[in-house]
Amino acid sequence: MTEQFEESVGHDRRTFVKRLVLGSVFAAPVISSFKMSGIEAVFGGAKQSAPFSALPNTSPTKRKDYPDSVGCVTLRANIGRTVNFTDTGGRAITIMVPNQAFFFDTTLCVYRGNLTALQDLVPSGETPVSAYSVVWTNLFNQRPDAIHPLEIDVTDPGVAQSDPIYVIDSGSPVNDGSAQTGAWDSTFTEDPHYVVTHTAASAPPSGTPATEPEARFTG
Repeated sequence: MTEQFEESVGHDRRTFVKRLVLGSVFAAPVISSFKMSGIEAVFGGAKQSAPFSALPNTSPTKRKDYPDSVGCVTLRANIGRTVNFTDTGGRAITIMVPNQAFFFDTTLCVYRGNLTALQDLVPSGETPVSAYSVVWTNLFNQRPDAIHPLEIDVTDPGVAQSDPIYVIDSGSPVNDGSAQTGAWDSTFTEDPHYVVTHTAASAPPSGTPATEPEARFTG
């Protein structure tokens, strides 16, 4: 059949047809090239947050000067919850998590700060009296910001009226309000590290008798 086919066409045409047939049979497969950056742009790189999560927060993980675990709890995705923890010395911590704060199941933990270790971080003339941090990680081992602010309420008999509350996540302590007698609270979207201090102007803690003023006599 091949000879009959070759005889039916001229020499030049036979050469052309052979090249055409051989080229189509043994043509190398065409492989499209692409860059990994293109895939990452569509599906996300390994270091990016999981789909639909908030931008990863920039606060550090649990600090070494907050060493003592008070407790942990698992939060279900998109479901709000109020979590209560008890600590030594009559202290209690309540974390209020609103609905849709986290898109994925998240483990949230509370840690107590080492007041002695925190002394060098607070302003001169102030003494740490209460310190707690809140740290979370989702099921992808990521730490995204909360979509909606969480709230922490701390009951601590060592806290006095007008004691300053500080966040110490980035360099110098940042003032975050003032405590009430025996309690303090704050709101946050990044896992925070708090410390409350006494100052010379602070009122005495609850249960501590105030210093009586000196008696003055007029003659």
